[in-house]
Amino acid sequence: MLTRIADAHHHLWDDRVLPYPAKVRNAPESGSPGTTPDYSRQYLLPDYRADAQGLPLIRSVHVEAAAAPEAAFQETHWLASQNGDGDLLLDAFVCNACLEDPRVTDELARQVTVHQVRGVRQMLDRNRNTGQRELTTLISNEQWRAGYAALADYNLSFDLQILPPQLGDFAGIADRYPEVPIVLNHGGYLVPHSEENEQFWIYGIRRLAQCPNVTVKASGFQVVDPSWSFDRYRFFLQSLLDCFGVDRVLFGSNYPVERRTITLPRLVELTLEALPPMTDTELDSFFYRNTVRVYRLAE
Repeated sequence: MLTRIADAHHHLWDDRVLPYPAKVRNAPESGSPGTTPDYSRQYLLPDYRADAQGLPLIRSVHVEAAAAPEAAFQETHWLASQNGDGDLLLDAFVCNACLEDPRVTDELARQVTVHQVRGVRQMLDRNRNTGQRELTTLISNEQWRAGYAALADYNLSFDLQILPPQLGDFAGIADRYPEVPIVLNHGGYLVPHSEENEQFWIYGIRRLAQCPNVTVKASGFQVVDPSWSFDRYRFFLQSLLDCFGVDRVLFGSNYPVERRTITLPRLVELTLEALPPMTDTELDSFFYRNTVRVYRLAE
């Protein structure tokens, strides 16, 4: 029985406050599930609470929403001002950082002054300026690797978003820097389904699962198949569980991006239907305890 949810991956944004030059959020269009406003310019904590109405959602991890790199700390500071009523949502942040920047340690030192900051995400699957998918070469850049290694000095994890052909390559980074926890975003897939993409994906998640410092979020399936085919979604979840085990897979909504094709209650319902048989303890691990442990949320 599902009694509580800690959402490992969601976003808020506000174009009135922060610059988002590449628009890589893929914001929902007006008229997506339900009768709601256009969230392409802003999606705030009350909107997220409203979308989660009826669910036992009590904890959440906010992942940077592609604000301009120079506004990374501004985004963190803005997020810290949003939780005004003392509930447990928004109790961990994954901030943005350009790890190849020679001054990145100054940025990391500033970010960790905000107590909710737990990790960093730098999207490695797209062009920073255009937001288009791209096989970036940053992971072979020694300056980037120095910045990545510095995450351990600040007790920060790395949220990994990368294209399937590079998953296996990143296992080498995971092995070289075992002191940096890695949380693989969106199941490592996040491209439209094809036989070629799936072969890269299966090989890559198997290789990354061999690294004990890697966990994975079951999220972002809308990109793989916006129709939410039950059999394909079940295959996606089962593959992650087979590779990583139930204690290393985290539920993430990727809201409001997924909102274009599925409501949040239906996403949870479909996930429950597609998961293999689980004990109550295993279900609680998948939906709650794994996120609490990985992102070091206070119980």
